[in-house]
Amino acid sequence: MHQNESQAPAAKELHDLPDFVQLLIQAGNRGPSPDNSQPLCFSWSDPGRLTIFFDPKRCTDADYFGPGSHASLLTLGAAAENIQQVATAAGFEPSWSWSEREGVKQIEIKLAATDPSFSQELWNHPVFSRHTNRLPFASTPVEAELLQSIVDLKSDCIQVLTSQEESTRQQWIQLVNSASELRFQTRDTHEWLARSLRFSQTDVEKGDGLDVATLALPPGGKYFLKLISDWSRMARLNKVGIYRLMAWIEAQALKQSPMILAIAGPNNTQEEACEAGRMMEKVWLQLNANGIAVQPYYVITDQLVRLEQDKTPPALDSAARRLADQAGSSFDQLFPHILLRIGYPKADPTRSKRYPLDKVYSPLSR
Repeated sequence: MHQNESQAPAAKELHDLPDFVQLLIQAGNRGPSPDNSQPLCFSWSDPGRLTIFFDPKRCTDADYFGPGSHASLLTLGAAAENIQQVATAAGFEPSWSWSEREGVKQIEIKLAATDPSFSQELWNHPVFSRHTNRLPFASTPVEAELLQSIVDLKSDCIQVLTSQEESTRQQWIQLVNSASELRFQTRDTHEWLARSLRFSQTDVEKGDGLDVATLALPPGGKYFLKLISDWSRMARLNKVGIYRLMAWIEAQALKQSPMILAIAGPNNTQEEACEAGRMMEKVWLQLNANGIAVQPYYVITDQLVRLEQDKTPPALDSAARRLADQAGSSFDQLFPHILLRIGYPKADPTRSKRYPLDKVYSPLSR
């Protein structure tokens, strides 16, 4: 990657990192993030401290999902889980703690040793093969024993709920449909997605964003996405109800999948969002390792968070409040941090790229 002068010192210090530390950073950056935005940065300092924080250039308050936002905190938790799992697999017992960087949460992970013996086998850890699959799934039910093992992963504050009851399944699908209708009528949400889409191979090779090849698009879908990426066009189409069609399409994949999971907890706090991110990643890794495909659905959570923060457009306020009331009832008054569509894959999907190591490493954590 071409580097400017401000990046050169980071590259020099990166060269001096032990192989094992580079592995841990790569593991952390393999976690999911909002539309593959990869907002995190990693720093290593002696004695044995790895810090995960939000990159001040790639994740700012001006961004739709800025530092401290719920979605970004899910990402932070998932990265910490990845690092902990790889370090544990190498025979260590890492400990982690909260700290703050300019008022925003960050995580510090401490290891007992700074230069353990490095094994190439660690690159085969499930962390490095975890992926999103937006393609159709087989209708085959997920094995009951595996599903129970996923539910049993629950922690003191985070639960894994399932759509085993048909009434629950239908409620969740309807909530996704309703939330998606709001999403496609909201300008800043729409423009964030439009900026995230990567249509050309040149843009894909930059390593971030959503490669349209990862989406389950019908013939002509790529060109339609380009058309509606411009909000002025989308707004005109919304006048004839295109948002309803888009929301219906969004919900169809859920209808055709054998199971939906919800990662939920009692509160929407920063700490709980991070814990939910860790649980999400733990569940995702175990499912992928057992041959189960996963696609995250954040649209309900996003609309609930926007409502809490008074960011819902006035014209959509009543619909958003109905969504919140229905979600409270459907999720037993727990806060749904994210939904996961799961099932046996019919095909192996194109996988999103990641930034190179020198893009996500910083020699300074403060």
